[in-house]
Amino acid sequence: MKLFFRIIFFLFLLFFSSMSLAEKITEKYLVEVGGLNLGVFVWEVDLTKDKYSIRITLKNKGFLTSLYKFSGLYEVSGIRQNGNILPETYKQEWKTNKKKRYIKIFFNKNKVVKIIQNPIENEIRRIDYNNKIGLKDPLTSFLEILLRKRQSRTIDGRRTYLMRAELNKKNNLIKINIEEYKNIWSDHKRLDLEYIELFQSSSINNLTLPSLIKIKFKGILYKITKN
Repeated sequence: MKLFFRIIFFLFLLFFSSMSLAEKITEKYLVEVGGLNLGVFVWEVDLTKDKYSIRITLKNKGFLTSLYKFSGLYEVSGIRQNGNILPETYKQEWKTNKKKRYIKIFFNKNKVVKIIQNPIENEIRRIDYNNKIGLKDPLTSFLEILLRKRQSRTIDGRRTYLMRAELNKKNNLIKINIEEYKNIWSDHKRLDLEYIELFQSSSINNLTLPSLIKIKFKGILYKITKN
């Protein structure tokens, strides 16, 4: 489920494509599966001509709260320079009844320079990400796809993958496929996320915020609805 919630915050980046050069936006979404309300998350976006920052808070909600409590915080800040979107710091915190996890990634000139983890990973690292050019955090990567190109290479602190988008203008649909999935700290190649679909109420060319998001994860269909 942790990967599922990490994928959710990719989707907030649709805000950027319809925002002016200087604007702040806050929106709320509900997360459901099989008609059951799992939680709510709030997206806060601050975009200027030269910089961008995003803050997302996620928390459980509904009658399942007594069985499974969770909360998440995700933040990224970066610069906009010569048509490029470059992250500087990316942070995520995840808490459940039994676990806590903290990850922070530092970037410099489109390169990963450092990753901090708590708890520290004891497995052997299988991917050399240090100073590798072109990897972006999930938030920036999705923004890059929407604003400049159809694919972007991504690192979230535990895995790397290629995000590739397909557009269906007739149905106002954007489908995001996850490819070349590799775990940094383990050698299995399991890909739990199958696809993400974004449904928009107007033309895809306008890149407005979707009214409905569907995520197929571990065979389960999650629905994300604007509140």
